[in-house]
Amino acid sequence: MGVGIEFCLVIGIFCLIGYFLDKKEGTSPGWMILFFFIGFGFMIYTMLKRARKDEEEQRKAEEDRDRREES
Repeated sequence: MGVGIEFCLVIGIFCLIGYFLDKKEGTSPGWMILFFFIGFGFMIYTMLKRARKDEEEQRKAEEDRDRREES
């Protein structure tokens, strides 16, 4: 799944959770706004974590390639 689609889906799901909580408690749009920011923060964290992992894998691959060239 593409990162953009995943980003939108996760935020949408969190907003729906907030929406249903708002309907249940009659607090519109408090919960929906809160869950939007929770979903947004979660996806930013997830994207940064993936970027770090990809960067680390790329660095290790380059080091391995350099070692093989030296041999």
